[in-house]
Amino acid sequence: CVGGCNLAATEEGAINIGGLQHFAVERFMAMRVPQMRDPALPAPSDMPASFKQKVAIVGAGPAGLSCANFLGRLGYTDITVYEKEEAPGGLSTTEIPQYRLPFDAVLFETRLCKDLGVKFEYGKALGTSSLNLSDLTSKFDAVFLGFGLPSAKKTEMFEGITPEQGLYTSK
Repeated sequence: CVGGCNLAATEEGAINIGGLQHFAVERFMAMRVPQMRDPALPAPSDMPASFKQKVAIVGAGPAGLSCANFLGRLGYTDITVYEKEEAPGGLSTTEIPQYRLPFDAVLFETRLCKDLGVKFEYGKALGTSSLNLSDLTSKFDAVFLGFGLPSAKKTEMFEGITPEQGLYTSK
């Protein structure tokens, strides 16, 4: 949205949303502010039964963490996130350089989810004997698939071209 900001043509320039978000995350991390559900909600024991349904989230990248965080803040109490890697973050931790998005910020987002009671299970890849869609749909009331794009997308035009020939991908 920075490119479309109305202030881009002014002397001050566009609002640096990424910088503001980074600043806010650093401050909240330093203040050790725990995540909490909406205080306007009834106590967990008084919530409707639909908020006690089991929710599975596949992928602990930006989409999965965001889904877990929002569901937890809305009052859902039985959320489990499955991640194929041994750490959260997805592309945020494997492709974005540390100077742009420190790993601590991703761990902070994960801690906020845990503050809401979200459970994490690492080393569980979808489509393996440890985690498959039929088991998830039979054991959970809702399943969110947020596993992203785990491998580079190549078009037919570049099929067979290797790094030795000048084709590099992030994978």
